[in-house]
Amino acid sequence: MKKSVSPLVYRLTLIILAILILVFVSLLIAFGLNRFHLGTDKGDALILPSPVADVSQLEFVEGQKMQGENFAVSTDLQTPSQMLLPLKTLADFNASESAATSATITTSAGKLTVELYPQQAPLTVANFVSLAESGFYDDLRFHRVEPGFVVQVGDPESRGVDDEMQLLGLGTGYPGYRIADELDSQLSHDQAGILSMANINVNGDYPNSGGSQFFITLAPATQLDGRHAIFGKVIDGLDVLDKIKVGDAIEKIQII
Repeated sequence: MKKSVSPLVYRLTLIILAILILVFVSLLIAFGLNRFHLGTDKGDALILPSPVADVSQLEFVEGQKMQGENFAVSTDLQTPSQMLLPLKTLADFNASESAATSATITTSAGKLTVELYPQQAPLTVANFVSLAESGFYDDLRFHRVEPGFVVQVGDPESRGVDDEMQLLGLGTGYPGYRIADELDSQLSHDQAGILSMANINVNGDYPNSGGSQFFITLAPATQLDGRHAIFGKVIDGLDVLDKIKVGDAIEKIQII
């Protein structure tokens, strides 16, 4: 003869099962949130899906909110170590570097000719020219390509790297210093081919955080106006921009 389970034991069993289910669901939710919150206070790189269908609110580097059609994530940069780097000024560069007006960027995907803006952004131009003439950019890889948005290059940690996933994780490298922002209200990211500086300026919290990384727009991106220093534009080779993919390299930058 079977013994019947008492109502009290039955209810306690149901309560314990419910608690276990709640704990399991909570752990799943916490794990999911952790996977989408990708940054750390050390500025780990954020890997975004590519291509992105909606780039209207995309920004550039770790610490900024990034949104797309099927994702919405942000990273934490409470005290980015990059802000401890020395700040170079125009006095740290030669006058000839800040007066350059054009350059040829030879990439593994083709050649780009760019017009530089020494009048509007003398410091940014001088920094770009100084790095280019020293060979700093040689063999650096494009670590970020967002079709319909931008291509980005200039992280020294990308030199000689062939692994695409490793490249996608880059974007925090500096040349050992930073430069001040040069934000000219007369310039705009209003077309493809705009040459502009990447930075970690989060909602105005980290100004003057440019270094060696720059991007080139693939389409108008006026939401970036007033946040990134425009210092030139592509005047020949726009078709090459659409051919660039993650892992393509800068072979040489020649100042004309």
